[in-house]
Amino acid sequence: MTLKYTALLLFGLAACTPMQPADFATGKPVLTLEGFFPGHETAYGIFYDRGGTVKRQFAVDMNGRWDGRSLFLDEYFTYSDGEKQERHWTFHPVGSGAWVGIAPDVIGEATGQVDGNALELHYRMDVKSGDSTYRLDVDDWLFREAPTVILDRAEFTKFGFAVGQLQLVIIHGPS
Repeated sequence: MTLKYTALLLFGLAACTPMQPADFATGKPVLTLEGFFPGHETAYGIFYDRGGTVKRQFAVDMNGRWDGRSLFLDEYFTYSDGEKQERHWTFHPVGSGAWVGIAPDVIGEATGQVDGNALELHYRMDVKSGDSTYRLDVDDWLFREAPTVILDRAEFTKFGFAVGQLQLVIIHGPS
């Protein structure tokens, strides 16, 4: 294999490497969970199925509290069809930028890493849709884009296959 083709192969393999929180180490403004989430946030989101069709739209009223050791985040969802749900998270820092979180519909712990302006969270959760509940794996990325704005993109999979994607904008401060 010539050097040219070897370089192209290596470049191609590098392009397939999934992004990591460290890729955003110099991102600004810096995201700290304990610095952004205490107080009130309002969020607006859309859930797409694996084919890109919008399946649900929703708003979230969020309230966070930091007690010096744990972040408590209460989320109250209102869907465009009138359905309401809530989730109550408790997050703890466990190392340099590392966090774990629990919530009643999360199976085990959510594990995350913050670096620069980004947070990646991995967790498995039970997702209710109508009368059904689905156990899904979630790869959730949050990016602090401005002092009062976070963009969130979560990908949902089951058995390694894409099920859907969520996009959310979180705005800190009064609604």
